[in-house]
Amino acid sequence: MTKNKIIMIFELFRNINRAINKRMDCRLGCLKFNPTALYIMIQLMDGEKKTLKELSIGANLANSTVSEAIDRLEKEGLVKRERDTADKRRVLIYVTEKALTYKKEFEEKNLKILQDILKDISDEDLNCILNGLTKLNDVVKERSVI
Repeated sequence: MTKNKIIMIFELFRNINRAINKRMDCRLGCLKFNPTALYIMIQLMDGEKKTLKELSIGANLANSTVSEAIDRLEKEGLVKRERDTADKRRVLIYVTEKALTYKKEFEEKNLKILQDILKDISDEDLNCILNGLTKLNDVVKERSVI
């Protein structure tokens, strides 16, 4: 693979990510979630408690950025922090019942945004994109194992 193709793949991912984030930020503004908060909330909506470090890694953001977002979400009553009973050094973060009320609305709006973005792509092209991304995801997972 040539260096130019690698750079092109990176740039395409970055551009797609920015465009989708911008669209979601505008459309989901009523839910008071910016892209950072969205990344955090998506990770927490499964109900599992996570540390700041785990959320930072999952969102691919600096601890300080995630910490500021957690502070805002906590003030909104959407997340809580608690000390881990097994290890008092760890602070676990989890969603509140209030946050869970946004889950269905968020999922519906998110689906509509993505459907709108992809509406003019044929099923054949979508299948090609899906196959390529699945293969890339598998390769990244395989090579990310330490």
